[in-house]
Amino acid sequence: MKYLALNLVKFKKWSLMKITLISLNNFSVKKVSNYLQDLSNQLDQNFEVVFCLQRLSKSFEVMKEINSFAADDLKNKIKIVYFSKSVTCSEMYLQALNVASGNYSVVLNSDASFKKDFVTKVLSIIKKTKADLIEYRPRLFGVSKYKPNSRLQTKVPLDIAQHKLIFAYSFPFLFNKIVKTDLAKEVKVRKFKDDLDNKFLIELNYFLLLLSKKYYYYDETLTKEYVSEHYIFDFQKFRLSFKNIKAYLKEFNLDFEEEFQYAKYFFYKLFSIALVSDIHPYYKLKNKAFDTDLKISHSMEQFNKLFKFLEALEKSKNFDKFLEENKYMLHPIQETKNLKKKLHKLKIHKLFQEI
Repeated sequence: MKYLALNLVKFKKWSLMKITLISLNNFSVKKVSNYLQDLSNQLDQNFEVVFCLQRLSKSFEVMKEINSFAADDLKNKIKIVYFSKSVTCSEMYLQALNVASGNYSVVLNSDASFKKDFVTKVLSIIKKTKADLIEYRPRLFGVSKYKPNSRLQTKVPLDIAQHKLIFAYSFPFLFNKIVKTDLAKEVKVRKFKDDLDNKFLIELNYFLLLLSKKYYYYDETLTKEYVSEHYIFDFQKFRLSFKNIKAYLKEFNLDFEEEFQYAKYFFYKLFSIALVSDIHPYYKLKNKAFDTDLKISHSMEQFNKLFKFLEALEKSKNFDKFLEENKYMLHPIQETKNLKKKLHKLKIHKLFQEI
């Protein structure tokens, strides 16, 4: 894979550097400009930002916008990794780590929403916990709105091997994780099958979680991740990600079977159907001239495929066994109640309000 790293830092001045922000989605000049302005307004300026750009028509315009900030408001803070061909978001993330100078790395995309104290809070949590991986409560906005309930509580950093419930209840996203950069670099030798998972990076997320020794959950939303009208949901790719995670657990003899099953079925039956139900009506109602028919067709196809898969899942012996025997299903919380409900009884359009 060919890529070019452009270092816009004129001299090294990283004695106070703590975090590297990595932006993987940089398609809109306006959003990149707003993002850079939000970064220049951060109360704490101890960060750098790595932009990942692919060979697309707008990349040159985006690069010009980035350069204008690099020469002024964000001098010595910007790096660009340019890819000469199309690559997955996991590949972009792992290559961005090659030029990362921060002790910790955070995916913060240019279309995300965050406040001017974001860096301040991240640095404060890092200094307080010194955990390998820090998770904060996620939030989605755009065509899909998800403001989840708390699933974990930690007062101190926990050893994942001793507290396996972390694997079961951690949110299946990478964008709400603050990861030690050296730890993240350890996964570079693996290949990830996420060519259409350009938003959540589920597989990479769980690999990093399993590599972490100390984990901390911060029960506050620090950013909001944007789901655009162009987002393509492909459930088969997510299924493949979970198959790869299971293979990894088996390969290294890691005993997280119950936790893996719970995380998988939470994603399959609750998160996926809630996400698709948000996207599905949007494509039905929006009137976009350039590719409306294609988007509607794909959305309906994915919704129907997922629904049929879940109907078959509910009839399977494996799922019955999971409902009856998995220890996490004994907890009387709303998400376990929804997992036990038959698909036709779920209030699908209200699921994101309950999980």
